[in-house]
Amino acid sequence: MESSSTRTRRTDFILLLTPAAACVAIPGPGVILAALIVVTVLIVRRDVRGAVLRLWWRGPMSSIALGIAAGVAVVMLDASVIEPLVQHFIHSQPNVGALGTIQGNLPAYLRLLGIALVIGGIAEELVFRGFLIGWSCRLMGEQTVLPAMVLSSALFGFSHLYQGLAGVVETGIIGVLLATLYVGVGRRLLPGSFAHMTIDAFGITELYTNGAITHFVAHLLGRV
Repeated sequence: MESSSTRTRRTDFILLLTPAAACVAIPGPGVILAALIVVTVLIVRRDVRGAVLRLWWRGPMSSIALGIAAGVAVVMLDASVIEPLVQHFIHSQPNVGALGTIQGNLPAYLRLLGIALVIGGIAEELVFRGFLIGWSCRLMGEQTVLPAMVLSSALFGFSHLYQGLAGVVETGIIGVLLATLYVGVGRRLLPGSFAHMTIDAFGITELYTNGAITHFVAHLLGRV
């Protein structure tokens, strides 16, 4: 006869994998469903909160400053290394055509920016880092941290399937960097959250300004 501890462990694994299944089944909007599932689990299961809702790294201001600095570093690495390599091997760019309509459209830009900061900086970090890495390590042990990082990053990339294969690969690599930051600060959410917000804010502003920031920086570097 199956013991109660075995049933509980099986339930825990199902709860852990359900948000991941939502992201695979519905790339893009599935992240919202996954976040709702995670929030529901956190409401019902108080024992999960300690593993997932660990926020600060050395205090609020340190978390924010580290997150913004890490986000800027990822943006620079993406522009100079990740994106060129992805384009070289896959021969395409992430498909952001639907987002291109915000170019020069301030209300659309502000609306998309607000949505991205909430979904990317909060919902995605909660799901892919806090839940899929944080709780899986608590549930299965510290030895699972590396597989959890790989799985969460792969799912993070796949959730951007609407951007095409290049978008999946590029976002997956960025997911590895965000997962590394999350684990590196002791599995605290806020640094990665602000890093994610910084990355999204830069990308959306680039779309709005038609790459004006990149052109400006390149011009400055060319004069140095």
